Amino acid sequence: MKTLIIDDDKGTCMLISGILKGISECDFACDGQEGYDKFADAHILGMPYDLICLDISMPNQNGHETLQQIRRYEEQHKIDYKKQVKIIMTTAMNDPVNVFGAFKAGCEEYLVKPLDKDKLLNKVQELGLLTVNAG
Repeated sequence: MKTLIIDDDKGTCMLISGILKGISECDFACDGQEGYDKFADAHILGMPYDLICLDISMPNQNGHETLQQIRRYEEQHKIDYKKQVKIIMTTAMNDPVNVFGAFKAGCEEYLVKPLDKDKLLNKVQELGLLTVNAG
């Protein structure tokens, strides 16, 4: 599995990569624009990400804008729904506007910080990215 963690907090990046250690190769981006660029570059190279963990509150481009940009790229490039990257929002924002907005824009899951190892692994498994419980 290949994961892109888009978050401006290094502690969160290290936590997620630690949880996914041994089950996923992890790359990092510190803002939404850098994350989108890495997502697009991975497609161009023929090595797309399976999972993106995406924060909302970031400099330069927030997570909502990044999510919309990713889904627009997949639509423009006619990427089959089953092959689209799975996106889990990993954020401190727990208000209805952010939660519903993220799902409306196309995320699969939404986890509120502080992140819990079992919850994250369960979501990854529910998305079909793990066949056995890695926890």
